[in-house]
Amino acid sequence: MGGKDSNLMSALKTDGFDAGGIAGKAQEIGKLLEGVASVLGSLTQLVQGLTQGVQGVAEGVQGAVGAVGGAASSALSLAQSPLQDPTAGMSQAPTLE
Repeated sequence: MGGKDSNLMSALKTDGFDAGGIAGKAQEIGKLLEGVASVLGSLTQLVQGLTQGVQGVAEGVQGAVGAVGGAASSALSLAQSPLQDPTAGMSQAPTLE
């Protein structure tokens, strides 16, 4: 029976199956998957950093636009304010004596 088993294993090895090499291949696949997970983790951190950076820039731009808009509207309201009548609030005109 030993010859029959070795013939079967020889036939399987010819087909690309190696019972002894399965553990080694599983370790290689495990290492490959760990590498892929590490790369994906790094990419996730990179994307999060970029997203936070873009949000920070957007908030900065909004703040600058708000400050410029507020200053412009304040200056515009000062420029458009009507001159007050110096006699406003007087009950009668002054008389010459």
